[in-house]
Amino acid sequence: MIREATLSDIDALLELARYFVPLTGAASLSERRFRPELCKIIKSEHMLALVAEHEGKVVGCLLGQIGRVWYSEDCYATDIGFVVLPDYSGIYAWLMAKKFVRWAKEQPKVVEVTMQISSGLGDTDRTGKMYESIGLKKMGGCYTVAVNARAEQ
Repeated sequence: MIREATLSDIDALLELARYFVPLTGAASLSERRFRPELCKIIKSEHMLALVAEHEGKVVGCLLGQIGRVWYSEDCYATDIGFVVLPDYSGIYAWLMAKKFVRWAKEQPKVVEVTMQISSGLGDTDRTGKMYESIGLKKMGGCYTVAVNARAEQ
């Protein structure tokens, strides 16, 4: 089942973060910041938090937001976090991505939807094909470099 996250999902989402954040090799997880930021996302009308639930267990989440195009009155929607536990990644990822795009299209000022593959986790080609299957087109790329000891570990 795919549904909007509630405040009662925060502990389960924290468990997902504890699993995935170390795999990215990037910023560390701050539980002190995680909870209030997630509360803000869940409560905001300009942000969306979806969860994938399998037999009562949260197995994935997609966090998205609406932002203003810097040179326009128009807005875009983008994902800011999208993870699904490996054993559940197929249909749950597709359903969450589809629901996010549908939500974005319903927002009055949104003129573009962007979904990224920026963590380097999982099969990025497979994720790209999934995005294309729901109507997104590949544009650009993502390049990164570690800039401190934590990111290089």
